[in-house]
Amino acid sequence: MRFVNDNGEVITENGEVTDIIYEGTEYYPALPKYYNNTIIRNNSSETFRHIMAIKRAFMPVEGIRDLEDIVRNWVTEFKIILDKAGIPYNERQVVALAMSLRGKWPVKRPTPYEVLECVLDPGCIKYNPGLRRLIENTFNEVFGSLISVQINRVLREWDLENVINVNDVLNKYIDISRVTRFRRRHLYRRTLIELAITAVLLENSDRNTVEDILRELGKEELIKIIDTLYGL
Repeated sequence: MRFVNDNGEVITENGEVTDIIYEGTEYYPALPKYYNNTIIRNNSSETFRHIMAIKRAFMPVEGIRDLEDIVRNWVTEFKIILDKAGIPYNERQVVALAMSLRGKWPVKRPTPYEVLECVLDPGCIKYNPGLRRLIENTFNEVFGSLISVQINRVLREWDLENVINVNDVLNKYIDISRVTRFRRRHLYRRTLIELAITAVLLENSDRNTVEDILRELGKEELIKIIDTLYGL
């Protein structure tokens, strides 16, 4: 004699699972309501639906079921994004980034490479903070300082990549971040980076020259923010 348990599994009297009844596709199983013309009682259907929802969320990205295929797919996409961002890398680093995220990524969408593209842009504020933090921490482990990469990106956009030292900007970034916390001001990371670059420019050029540079960039307000933060 066979029975159907609450999980939709067909079992024998000895508890051996012999089959699973599905309604719909193999990816979206539902509990059967009838078996052999008998209504199946189920007191835990809601719990089971939650379990299945969790399982579906952890299924491989874009329907790729083989874990190694997922890693290869991520490596390919990561390379495209790193190239687009102008970040130098080697094969080992990209593979290490993908392998570090394997088994840790909790959702099908957004994908790790979508979040990475956002994280590399200091002006992007999309996506769940937990997902961003996972990417940021993994990137820091594999490539080094993410904030240095973001600083270099803004310097490149301002055409100052070979003019200002990244470490000088990083030191100013740390100092300005401390001041904003002390004054309980909330500023996005890109703004903090731009303020740090402005502070370095002010140390190495006269104020009028810096104002001209910022005016061309449409960033005249940065000097005013620095004056306010430092009480000048």
